[in-house]
Amino acid sequence: MLLLRIMEQSASPQYIWDRMLGGFKHKNNRTREGVCLFLISTLNTYGAQGLTLSKIVPHICNLLGDPTSQVRDAAMNCLVEIYRHVGERVRIDLSKKGLPQSRLNVIFSRFDEVQRSGNMILSSGSGRCFLCVQTSTGRCSTRY
Repeated sequence: MLLLRIMEQSASPQYIWDRMLGGFKHKNNRTREGVCLFLISTLNTYGAQGLTLSKIVPHICNLLGDPTSQVRDAAMNCLVEIYRHVGERVRIDLSKKGLPQSRLNVIFSRFDEVQRSGNMILSSGSGRCFLCVQTSTGRCSTRY
């Protein structure tokens, strides 16, 4: 993908993602789905440590209720991929997002499947706070 090459050569993953967030709300369902697929590619190429996922996860949660099944599936796959890279902190945070319990049960069962399969990746930066803002000193601030 061209955007992955741009990240490789001249821009950080977060710089690109800061500009792509609007794609999660785009009127075209294929664009919303494509943004989810691109996030999965970004995570698999760069890991979670290069991204401030706290800016991205709320958009993904909104897409879980999208009218298009392909977008809902892509959003679910995004959360599963984030879980593979970050671990249990995703589960804890999603519990606080106000999602319906039935939806949380489906998400958590997918997380459990991945964990049982042994396909966890846990990026090298997974010691960082997941949904905190990293300050310039590397400390975690709980502001969103």
